[in-house]
Amino acid sequence: MAYISKRTNERVSIVDIAKAAKVSVATVSRAQTNPNSVSQKARQQIYEALQQLDCIAVRNGADYLDTFSKGLLIMTMLPENNPFLGEVKKGALQAAQDFEYFLLFTEDSLNKQNIDSFIKLIRKYKVQGVIIGNEVDLQLSKRISTLVPVIINDHVQDDEISGYDISIVTVKDEEAVYNAVNYLISLNRRKVAFLNRPSNNNYAENRLKGYRKALMKNGIEYRQDFVLAFSNLGIKTAIPEVESLLKSETRPDAIIASTDLLAVAAIKACNNVGLRVPEDIAIIGFDDTDFCKACSPSLSSIRMNGELYGYSMVKCLHEQLTNGQLKNRRIQLDTELIVRESTTL
Repeated sequence: MAYISKRTNERVSIVDIAKAAKVSVATVSRAQTNPNSVSQKARQQIYEALQQLDCIAVRNGADYLDTFSKGLLIMTMLPENNPFLGEVKKGALQAAQDFEYFLLFTEDSLNKQNIDSFIKLIRKYKVQGVIIGNEVDLQLSKRISTLVPVIINDHVQDDEISGYDISIVTVKDEEAVYNAVNYLISLNRRKVAFLNRPSNNNYAENRLKGYRKALMKNGIEYRQDFVLAFSNLGIKTAIPEVESLLKSETRPDAIIASTDLLAVAAIKACNNVGLRVPEDIAIIGFDDTDFCKACSPSLSSIRMNGELYGYSMVKCLHEQLTNGQLKNRRIQLDTELIVRESTTL
């Protein structure tokens, strides 16, 4: 017997139930195995505690899935070293609850070595659909889509998914960076550097397009040395490269970063080389995660609503499941530039 939260799909400990019911752990345990050995009053208290905690008792995984009328979905995600992903997960869970699915998360990245096991899991547990929230070989996504509908993030072109039961949920990346660079230029910052992801995925390429388009609109020459690509998003990895850029004779006077983590690395690099933010360097991040307000100076950032993003991926999958014609869609979400101290003199 296990207790599962209907809000988070996570196990609720017997200790938490006992505390909420104001009975001993032993009493909860006996109520599981031999209800007649527990008084009616104690059983009522335990029942009310389960209601309060919004959880249910299940004997095995199959019993639990039966409580969700529309079945099981799986979402692959990167480990949550990026706070934005926590927001995505929260939104996805809310949508799963609203549309009556059980959503299972996995941090295992799909590859040629484990794809057969993943396919077996889909078949064994009658998985209804898959959301791939990290970057996976498109051929693997296509293989999964022959079994169930698939939602992916923006790392491929539309024509690459034509004919497959795959849709894309993303944000207006090109527009977001274009507007942010124009904002920096309006502050008389004309030497804008860009910290991006590798351009072998579609969203990074679109952000680079927005960056170049804004420079061209304002008559500013594109400089390859002002564009850095990071496959590893760790702050410690990025700092030395940003420091080298800041030490150049024609250093930038503004930086836009493809994630808030890279923007924080840029702030740290500025501190290390004796440059002030925003007086010497204006900095903008991307994602508007919680620590934008916590860092010093507070970080201006492009707000990509993580909860809405996660919710939209599950909703898109639900619509694809209930209407077979709704596939090969590209859903683009709006962004908003949130201005804080890192760009404000």
